Amino acid sequence: MAKEQKQDQKQAPAPDSAEELVQPKSYRLQITLGLVGLLLFQMIVLFFVLPSRAQVEDRFGLQAGQAANGIDDPSLVPRDVVSTERMVERPIRDGEKFTVSRWQNGENETFSVTLFVQVKRSDARRFDNQYELRMNEVVDRITSILGGTTTEERQEIGNTAIKAKVQRGINEVLGTPWVQQVFLRDPSLAVN
Repeated sequence: MAKEQKQDQKQAPAPDSAEELVQPKSYRLQITLGLVGLLLFQMIVLFFVLPSRAQVEDRFGLQAGQAANGIDDPSLVPRDVVSTERMVERPIRDGEKFTVSRWQNGENETFSVTLFVQVKRSDARRFDNQYELRMNEVVDRITSILGGTTTEERQEIGNTAIKAKVQRGINEVLGTPWVQQVFLRDPSLAVN
């Protein structure tokens, strides 16, 4: 009986090893469609997960094209680390420049800048009312702060030290931390 089994095995045609390794075309099609489907799924998920340009501009407090035009410093830190609430921008002194001068080492140093602040949209009306009531105090405090800044702070890229001092000063005068961020526009330092 063992001889018969050996003969049956010898008589059966040997399968071609190359044909066994090649998968039928239907499997190739299924794998290709599966990969295409997976790629489409990932693209759809990324479309909904990644923020749009408007969301990025809103998160960083930019207006359209602001970063490209270099209006504010490029090393912006997201302002909504704690809060995701929308912000609104308010000019200080209706967008008029603050100009302070001082004599230092026999030279007249003049620093001028336009100031804007950002407040939460929900606080905007209360900020506006309180700012109108104490506008002169706010302007005096800002002028005092700008007058007391050093040449190094005025020349610093991004003016982060000045921004922090102004933010703290305005919030102290108003009695509530409404100001979330300060923007210095067109800062200029002239020495005569």
